[in-house]
Amino acid sequence: MRRNLIAFSLLLLAAPLLSTGQTRPGDTVVNVPFSFFAGEQQLPPGRYIVSPLDAKNVRIFNSQIKGALVATHAETRAHVDGSKLVFHRYGDRTFLSSVWISGSSVGREVYSSRAERDLIQQGQKTEVAEVSLWREPASRSSRP
Repeated sequence: MRRNLIAFSLLLLAAPLLSTGQTRPGDTVVNVPFSFFAGEQQLPPGRYIVSPLDAKNVRIFNSQIKGALVATHAETRAHVDGSKLVFHRYGDRTFLSSVWISGSSVGREVYSSRAERDLIQQGQKTEVAEVSLWREPASRSSRP
């Protein structure tokens, strides 16, 4: 009985470690203070890991939310001004627009979702919001 109790206790302690991994090289972390749409999926405010998957896709997630897989295309900027997420806001709806990583003049522009295109066609005023990204040591953050 005692051995079963010890085994069960160890399993409970190890469960959070087994369910999350670590960030990978190239991943960045961001605290987004507002809810937003990434592609077609709405995400709540929170701390997210931004992970490039390949030349066309970026994953945005955290330990509580599997997150969103966002289709992107390359975009070039003339002035490299740090790592950031850029959002477009239309009234009370905010959409991820692009992902920029410092040290690179090429970023990831997010394809507009149908909802965002509809708001643009309706003539909604666009505001731009930027949130800084940072790299974090792999041992301090989690990956689902």
